[in-house]
Amino acid sequence: MKTPTAEQAKAAVTPGTDGTKGEPTTLPETTGKAGATDVKVDVPVTYDNGKLTETVSVPVTVLPKPEAEEILVAKNSDKDKAKEKVLDKAKKAIEDATFTGKLPQGATVTVDENSYSNSSRLNRRYGS
Repeated sequence: MKTPTAEQAKAAVTPGTDGTKGEPTTLPETTGKAGATDVKVDVPVTYDNGKLTETVSVPVTVLPKPEAEEILVAKNSDKDKAKEKVLDKAKKAIEDATFTGKLPQGATVTVDENSYSNSSRLNRRYGS
């Protein structure tokens, strides 16, 4: 659950004719608020060279972060089998009722089976 960025909030606002989007006043903390429907970001929009300002409240959908169990892979083991284990754990994590119960109605989450893992970083980190 990442806090929305100022750029994301500004991108969600479409000002009227000759309107200028300003910087969001504050960015909400979203930690622990998965599934919350009351999170908003206020973005000021000015018109007529700053003579008129309105505040647009942008609703934020706070998505839960799936928690997968860790896997153990033997050093120098088959990378395809390791990838298969990771994908299996990821799929189980997004099917867990604790995770799916916090998703907005109609939302679907999938696992990208084509993403790569940075094995050189893993090797450096864990000393292989």
